[in-house]
Amino acid sequence: MKIKRIHTNLINLILVLCIVSPGILAQKVSLLGSKIAGTYLDHQSGEVVSLIWQEASEDLSLFYKANAYLSDRKVKEMKVLKSNQAKRTLKIKFSDSEYICDFSFSADFQTFVCQNPDKSKQLFKRVSSPVNKSFTYFVSKFPKDTSTKIDVTSRLKVKNPIPIELMIKFVLSKYEDLLNAYVGIGLYGALDLISKGDGAKFDEARYNAFSTVLSPMGGWEFHYVAQLNLSENYHTLLLNLEKNTFEGVLGNSIYLVNFSKSGDFIDGINLGYKKLYYKSGSDFKRGILNKSEILITDKTVYDGLLSYLHPGQATYFGHSKYKVLSNGKIKTIIRHYARPEGMYRTKNYHGHCFIGNIKSNKLRVTLQFLEQEQPQYFESVSFYPGKKTFWVKNDETKKVLKLQFNDSNTGFILTQTNGKTVTFIR
Repeated sequence: MKIKRIHTNLINLILVLCIVSPGILAQKVSLLGSKIAGTYLDHQSGEVVSLIWQEASEDLSLFYKANAYLSDRKVKEMKVLKSNQAKRTLKIKFSDSEYICDFSFSADFQTFVCQNPDKSKQLFKRVSSPVNKSFTYFVSKFPKDTSTKIDVTSRLKVKNPIPIELMIKFVLSKYEDLLNAYVGIGLYGALDLISKGDGAKFDEARYNAFSTVLSPMGGWEFHYVAQLNLSENYHTLLLNLEKNTFEGVLGNSIYLVNFSKSGDFIDGINLGYKKLYYKSGSDFKRGILNKSEILITDKTVYDGLLSYLHPGQATYFGHSKYKVLSNGKIKTIIRHYARPEGMYRTKNYHGHCFIGNIKSNKLRVTLQFLEQEQPQYFESVSFYPGKKTFWVKNDETKKVLKLQFNDSNTGFILTQTNGKTVTFIR
């Protein structure tokens, strides 16, 4: 697939496989899709092809980059022209180009040969990661910062993109909370990924990175921010996640992540963010890092337009204090919210809950577990902000649940009608 520099050479290609006709072609591709899905590398040229199978929609998305270290904005898109299951072949065409090549897969689907228009051939092999550089290389990409006090909100606009393959190998494969946040696991989104393992999450991360860069809404990108010197015993990296989605939610988040010298994940924390909810409010977290001490203040504003979650207009505040220990772990000293409204989840991500405000003495609870296709809605039978226990009821099923909050409003125990309890954390 030596896609030459002609017609936007095969450099960086996010081939979102738009299957042109929903008929026989789509059926044939669907038979191959799950088998050929994976990331492939030409070890000679460094070119990378990612084939991502979207099971729910039965779509195959194909992505190409000239090498894994280029910005994801260099990705190109392709579509399938022909598919032959018996011969295990695909004929593909690059979007916005007349460049056409043929993929022929081996019987075990571990390799494929790409035949280019000039009849030259390339061998691509399936790999878990196309990145062969070291963790030291990754760290070196972060600018060194010797500041002893940092207001992270001043770093939210940093623009220095990190290729998604580097993020997967060195960060997302080790930092579960960040990976789950990036692929959108939560209410109304991607809960099915939890039961499919990390491989499915990594493919979703690639899909997010590649497919959104061509969107007029922008995209989902990580950025190098800084390399701090909190300790000689471990590396401290600051990175920024910028998200601009089709829902109109624009967000910037700064994460602090500690690694051992060999690249093992130690701990991480979201230090600060700014999120604008299209016509419905904003969420702002300001973090101050002073040597090993972290102070965070939260302010969330709802304008009453998220009627299905938070019908009322309100502003909420919270504050937290953390300590970065000598071993790189991050210890919570104080974490407190004035009221219970906000987003919660179970530790294993199987359950998600949003508590919104209808009026001063009434709450709306939106609850969804992994096995449920749609969230359930409950409204509080009675609620008094000073009390930590209240009951909620679903008007259709008449089901009643009990919520027992802790003193800091950072979590609650949900008691179900069968007496079973589930713990949620903010």
